[in-house]
Order: sequence, then structure tokens, then C-alpha cells
Amino acid sequence: MKSPISILALALVAAPWLVAGCGQGDVQAGKPAEAAAAAEPTRERLQARVGERLKSVEARDLAAVHNYFSPTMKKQRSLGQFAQQMENHKYESCRLVEILATNQDMGYVRTGALWTPTHPQVQRVKLEPGQTLTQDIEIIETWQWVEGDWHFIRQESESDFFEANPDLLKKK
Repeated sequence: MKSPISILALALVAAPWLVAGCGQGDVQAGKPAEAAAAAEPTRERLQARVGERLKSVEARDLAAVHNYFSPTMKKQRSLGQFAQQMENHKYESCRLVEILATNQDMGYVRTGALWTPTHPQVQRVKLEPGQTLTQDIEIIETWQWVEGDWHFIRQESESDFFEANPDLLKKK
């Protein structure tokens, strides 16, 4: 049986990490959209985009993180909504663990981070000496090649992702 701290931590980590998607949208490292549109959907470009987003997550630059969302995701979740979901979470040591697969315009990556909930109510949890709420988490992200660059679509737990994509489990 999981401890109350583990259950609380899992519940708190799921929602924001799933939307945190660690884009520059139509702008690529200060280059105009035309330069980004000339690129191809390579694994190298996906790796670069994921790395850029993760740096923004760790720096708590929520506007930059939001810019990595696909145009559709940006319409579904405003910057204000996204910022509100992220305000009580801290991510450190964000990393790209591996690129699981790329398939034409879709890319799947495993990312990880040290996650700490910072909500005021979490601070009331009584921890034993040496205990911490910080957890090393890994998640699967789905990215799509849209408008000439890779954009974040969603994040899922490994179990949810591989249940929906069993063919990718064999490539793991």
C-alpha cells in the first residue's frame, strides 16, 4: 500500500507535469518563422526542441514553455491557465532520457525531472527526518511536426502511453 505522502505526491505531480510539456512556436531561437519552416522533422531537431523546452521548465519561464505547445494546444490552454496549473510545482534537473521513436510527423520522448510540490497545503504534511516530497519522475511526451517545427502535444505516464501504443513498447 502506498503511503499518504506518495499518493498525494502522485496526484499533485500528474496534472501539471502532463501539461507542462517542456516551443518557441513560430520562432526558432530568434530566427523568423520562415527559417523554421525550412527545417525537416529530424530526430536531431526533436532532441533540440525538447532540450530547449526542458531548460525553460527548469527556469520557470512559463511563457517560453507555453510557446512550445502546438497551435491547437495553445488554443485549448491559455498562458494564464497554464501558469495557474504550474504555480505550485518546482522542477529541477530536467532531462531528455531518450527518444523512443519518430514516425513521419510524430515524435515520442521520455523525459525526467526532480519534482517538488510547493503548494501551501503540502507544506503541512508531517515528514520524518530525512523524508522529502521531492521525487525523480519520468514521463512520456508526444510531439508533432506542425508548421515547420516540433511542438509539444501531451505527456502521459509510461503505463498509459504504452497501453495506447503497445507497438512502441517493443522498441523500448
